[in-house]
Amino acid sequence: MTLPTIYYLSQFKVDHFFKVIFGFLFLFSFYLLYLGVNLNFDRDAFSYFFNPVISYDIGFISLSIILLCYSFYDRTKLSYLYLFFSLVVMFLLILHGSRGTWVGLPFVFFGLIFFYYKTQIKKIFIMIALVLIFTLTNLMLPNSPILKRVDNLQEDTLQITNNNYQNSSGLRLYMWKNAISYFKSSPIFGVGLYEIEAKNCELNKQGKLPTCFQHLHSIYFNELAAHGLFGIFGLFLTFFSSLIFFIKNIFNKEGLIKNISISGCVFVVYYMFCGLTEYYLFFLNTTYLFYWIVASLMSFIIIGSRVSIAKKL
Repeated sequence: MTLPTIYYLSQFKVDHFFKVIFGFLFLFSFYLLYLGVNLNFDRDAFSYFFNPVISYDIGFISLSIILLCYSFYDRTKLSYLYLFFSLVVMFLLILHGSRGTWVGLPFVFFGLIFFYYKTQIKKIFIMIALVLIFTLTNLMLPNSPILKRVDNLQEDTLQITNNNYQNSSGLRLYMWKNAISYFKSSPIFGVGLYEIEAKNCELNKQGKLPTCFQHLHSIYFNELAAHGLFGIFGLFLTFFSSLIFFIKNIFNKEGLIKNISISGCVFVVYYMFCGLTEYYLFFLNTTYLFYWIVASLMSFIIIGSRVSIAKKL
C-alpha cells in the first residue's frame, strides 16, 4: 500500500500533518530553551544530548522550515503560532552554532518573500521583523554564541592562509582535496565507504587528522569518492527528481497544492545546502526524515490533484 493511499484512506489530511509537527515543535521549543540556558548554548555541551549535534540541527530546522512555509497558507489565527514557534525553534538551534545549517536559511526566507509578498505581506513583515530582532540582538550581545562561531571561522581562515589546516574549516578542505584524489583512483564506482574510513584512520595515525572520521564532511565529496559517478548521479537524481515534481506543481491554481510545492522545494534545497559541508546521509534520523517529508508532501499533492479533478467531472 502506497503512502498516498494510506493518507487518503485514513483521512490523514494536510492540516493534521502540520498540527502534529507544530505540537512537537511547540513542546520542543521549551526543552531547547531550558537546555540552551543551562548549557550556555555551548555546542560541545549540546553534543552530550544530541550526538551528532549537526544531524539533529538539520532535522529540527528542516521541520521548522516546512511549518513556516505552511503558516503562509493557513488563514486561521493558529497560523501566527506556526510562524512564531517555527522561527523560535530555528533561532534556538542556530544559537549553539552549527554553521552548516545556516547556509540555506537565506534561500528559505527570500523564497517565501518572493512567493508571498503580494498575498501575505503582514506575515512577511512579521517574519522579517523576528529575523532582524534575533540577528541584531546577537550582534549586540557581548558573548553572542553566533559571533563566537563567526570569530572561529575568521580564525580558521587566518590559519589556513598560514598553511595550518588543523581546524574545523581547514580539515574539511583537506578531506575534500583527498576526496578528489580518491575519485580519480576509482571514478566509476568509487573506493567505498569502508575504504574512506580506513584512509581517514591512517591519516589520524599520521597526525594529519585529529580523529578517525567515518566520512568526508560533505555528501557531494563523500559520494563522489565512495561511490564514484554512480553515487553522485544517484544523489543528484534523488534531489532533482523531487525538485522537478514540486516545481511542476508550484504554479498550480489550487492554493494548498501551490503551498505544499513551495514547501517541498524549499525543504529539498535546504537539505542540498546543508550537504555542502556535512555528510548527514550517514545518520539514519536525517535520512529517514528527508524521505518521509518529501514522500508526504508528494502524497498530499497527488491526493489534492486527484480530488480537484474529481470535483470538475
